[in-house]
Amino acid sequence: MPDLFASGPEAFPRTMEPWQAFNLRMARGSGRNVDGSVPWRDALSLVGTLPSLGIRPRTALDLAQQIVDERRNKWKTCRRRTYQSVLAFDVFMRQLHSTKPQLATFFTNHVASAMHRYWGAMFPEHYQYSRFDAEWSQTFGGEILFAMDKLNDMVRLLVRWAEATSDATLLFASSMGQEAVESSLIETQAYVTDPARFMAWMGVPEGAWQLQPAMLPQFNLLVAPPVRYAFMQAVAGLKVGEQSVAHRIGPDGFFSLDFGQANLAAEARIERPGSSAPIREAGLTNVTIDDRSGTTAYHVHPGSLIVFDGKCPSDERSEISTLDLALSIIAMLGASVPPYMRRPIKL
Repeated sequence: MPDLFASGPEAFPRTMEPWQAFNLRMARGSGRNVDGSVPWRDALSLVGTLPSLGIRPRTALDLAQQIVDERRNKWKTCRRRTYQSVLAFDVFMRQLHSTKPQLATFFTNHVASAMHRYWGAMFPEHYQYSRFDAEWSQTFGGEILFAMDKLNDMVRLLVRWAEATSDATLLFASSMGQEAVESSLIETQAYVTDPARFMAWMGVPEGAWQLQPAMLPQFNLLVAPPVRYAFMQAVAGLKVGEQSVAHRIGPDGFFSLDFGQANLAAEARIERPGSSAPIREAGLTNVTIDDRSGTTAYHVHPGSLIVFDGKCPSDERSEISTLDLALSIIAMLGASVPPYMRRPIKL
């Protein structure tokens, strides 16, 4: 199953495509603030497929309780980021049991997401200059532990599966850790909410560009060759609220622009060479951030790697390079290591 930045819901087997379509719609509607609504038409189309997908009754009850909790405490909608992974894990486990693959991988970002946003709520003492008010810390101080609890459930089920499966090895890998970074609460951020209006203001005609999936506050798109150079020149001089807009240019007309300018004045303007306008006239909105969270923690080295193969536990601790992981897995599968890779290590 492709990730949540996939351009379409294609999955294999095809019975998972309704789930993936629902997944994509929910994720794209919650790029920064979590959308508290539910696309009931899509959700109802899933009801008949839930048993075949592998959604456990316990998960369904847990999710129903989450919906009730959201009605009582709106701030708890932030936990939908975690529940997306919980549901996806049930689907993964069903496929693991039914197809018995030689290699299977599952990726979740829900713990990292909670750490990015709420480290300051859980560890306010880690900051020298940042100021987080007591109400915010009290509200979100338990979100990292909540995310970790759901991860613990996943690990427990995987270990149970491995113990019942002969010759199974589990690798739990996190390539990076996190620690506090100086930050402050964010009331608003500027986002492109009307891509067509923004591109028209940038001088790119309709039909000469194509929107691409992105993780907010990024704005990703492909620009056609006839207007590509002019757009590149305009982006080079682009400013929002007098702040230059960081950007990257990739092959085949790919552009990635970093918006998300925080706490701008209501009358903030956007500028490009030869033009200036209020941001709303260029398709941007000062979006109110529901949980007021910024990036209160960010990635640091090293990460962690845990190997479970059902043997006696070892207290040995050693450091390895992340470059060793792929080729070590290749060696474990008995496949040939490509000559351009380094010699594998033994995990």
